[in-house]
Amino acid sequence: VTIRASLQQEDSSLISRRFMKSEIITVASPKYLKKSGLPKKPTDLTDHQTISYGYLKQPKLWMYTDKNGQPILVNVDSQVTTNSGEMNLALCIAGKGITRIPRFHLNDELTQNKLVELFDDYPQINIDIHLVYPSRKHMSSKVRSFIDFVIAELGD
Repeated sequence: VTIRASLQQEDSSLISRRFMKSEIITVASPKYLKKSGLPKKPTDLTDHQTISYGYLKQPKLWMYTDKNGQPILVNVDSQVTTNSGEMNLALCIAGKGITRIPRFHLNDELTQNKLVELFDDYPQINIDIHLVYPSRKHMSSKVRSFIDFVIAELGD
């Protein structure tokens, strides 16, 4: 069983079961904002250091939605691209740049003022989180129990 978070699942022969959703938010550390200034709108990101997540199809194309529901596409020139949400979060907290991250990666970083949410007046984009597995046929009781547990404990 794999847990996969994405805007939309790719067609495949795998079973995909959505169990929760999460907002994607843009965050920066107070240290970074003090040094580099506060971007007021998503297009201001072109003048800032950014940290991108490399497993996206277009990691340096950040999508937002304006108040009228129209897409805003921002090409960022990321100084760092990682394959780890935890690494993106750590680099952001350390003041190395601005990142976009699913809210589920955060614990108390916002309430403890380690990070500041940017553009919270823009509509949020949500991603779905799925359990992905090869087949319902001949599923072991351990796999069935794991799927049921994840849905019961984490599902929305």
